[in-house]
Formats: sequence, structure tokens, C-alpha cells
Amino acid sequence: MNYYDEILDRLAERIRIEDDLSEDAYKELLVHLEENPREYTRNAEDASYLCLAEGLEAYGSFLASLAGETANGTDMSGLSMETVESADALLKTAYNTALKMYPDNLDALYLKLFHSNKVVGVENLMRLKELVEKYYDELDPIPSVFTRPYQRLHASYICALVQNAAYMVAMQEGSRALQYDISDPFGVRHSMSLCLARLEDMPAFEVLEETFDRSSNCWSYLARIILLYRMDNLTAAKRAITGYTKLVPGAAHLFLTGAHMFPIPRHLGRPDTPTCSFKECTIATSEAYEIIEDTPGLREWANSIDLVRESALEFQKSLGL
Repeated sequence: MNYYDEILDRLAERIRIEDDLSEDAYKELLVHLEENPREYTRNAEDASYLCLAEGLEAYGSFLASLAGETANGTDMSGLSMETVESADALLKTAYNTALKMYPDNLDALYLKLFHSNKVVGVENLMRLKELVEKYYDELDPIPSVFTRPYQRLHASYICALVQNAAYMVAMQEGSRALQYDISDPFGVRHSMSLCLARLEDMPAFEVLEETFDRSSNCWSYLARIILLYRMDNLTAAKRAITGYTKLVPGAAHLFLTGAHMFPIPRHLGRPDTPTCSFKECTIATSEAYEIIEDTPGLREWANSIDLVRESALEFQKSLGL
């Protein structure tokens, strides 16, 4: 579900609860809501989230128009400074306007904090922690569309902890997030998989995989490869990486080069991407980058495997590299 649709769900759910709508009345509401959502905002909080959603739609459309891509896959590195500034202005307007309407809009606070920061440094990490703890006591006991901004913020904090090598803290926060909502709408599991690979904890990794019915994705594949290699189980690690690079287009190229071909603009949570697609692989490899770099000899070992090396070369040739 994209962000705009989530906010429409939020408005509809508010009215359904407050007006005790029947099923038929609720379906009719959904039709009218899509036509003019502003008419159905009942408080400053929901109006703020809708304002942000509309602003992000405009921002995404602008990026998409530049490259014929979805906003979540646009590489802005080759654009003129004027164009980048125009995109920045749209994003700033979106979150600043939303915050004026409702200062506790967690999605807008997150965007404002990280818009100009490509690396999650210690200062911003502490600010994220403050926000997570500040709103934790106010969290509804049951997950719903109203708790998603907090859950998204918490998942982003956990991801940032992994990128700052705070693996034990990330695991603690991840366990807390999954205890609250085991459906894991924002991929806390992915961050935890990478943590367990770095911590070399195979039993806990297998428990995590079993918890989610072993529904594999690029994070779990990468984590298993790293984990097996770090535990010196090279036969199993070889099977894992050859299977992964056969399954996912471009996986070998990204793993061996560390290249991130489609930088992801700082946005809300992870972009929705098909499982085991090239874009998912790009995001997962980017998040695993520090752990791969911190695993001596891993890339050299992978490059020594004929199938992996040849897969990377074939993909590079297909791109004209």
C-alpha cells in the first residue's frame, strides 16, 4: 500500500469508528473519500497527514517525470542543481506545512530530520531514539492504521542502528517492535536478519526465519550468505550465494562491486518493491554494505566462485559496462 492510500484508509477508519457505519455505508464512504478527501478530515492530526500525503504525491510525480521512473527508483545524481533544488523545495513544503498543522506528525518529523542528511549520524540517531521513546507510552495497545506512523518511525530507527553497528540495541528494539505487531508491516525483520549475520548467531537467525515461515527476500538471502561465511561454513555459503545470484537479477554485480545503481531518496520507510527483484536487491545490498565491508575476504571469496563472477559479468555487459 502506498502512503497516500494509507492516509485515505486512516480518514475512512476514523469516520467508520466515530459514526459506527454499516458495511454498506463504509463502502459508499470509500467512493466519496477518493473524490474529495479533504472534505472528510475531522481533526488537525488527520488533516496534517493528508497534507503530507498530497505533498509527497507531488514530490513523487516530479521525480518520476524526470526519469520516467517511479519516485522510489530515481537517481538524482546526474540532475542539475536547479532541478534538485526544485525537488527539495517540494519536499520541504510538504513536511513543513504538515508540521504547522500538527507538530506531532511523526512522518513529517522524520522527513524534516533526515531530508538533508544522507548518513544517519550519531546526533540524528539520538534524535530518532528520543522520538521513539517520547511517543511509545502514547501508542495504542492494538496496531492499526493510526499506529503506522509510529511503527514506521521505529522501523527506521532500527535500520539506522544497524547502519551504525549498534547490533545488540537494534535486536532489542526489533524484538520490541515485533512483540507489538508480529505482522511486521515495515520490515523490522530485515534489519534483524542483518544484525544476526554480523553477530554470527545462526540459531536466532533460524528462529527468525521460522517465525516468518521462511518467506525469503534479499535481506534473508544476504544475511544467510554472510552468516555462513563468517562461521566458516564455506560449502553451505557457496550454495547460498550461487542460489541467490541465480534467483535475483543483478545480485552478483551488486554484491561484488558494492554499487548502488538506483540511490533511494530519503523517504518514508523502505519503498515497496517486488520480492527478490533488482530494486529490492539494491536496497538490501545498500543496507548490508557496512556488514559486507566488515567481513574480511567475503567479496574476494565470492569473486572466486565461477558462477557468481560470470553472473556479474553478464549483467554488466547487459548494461553496457
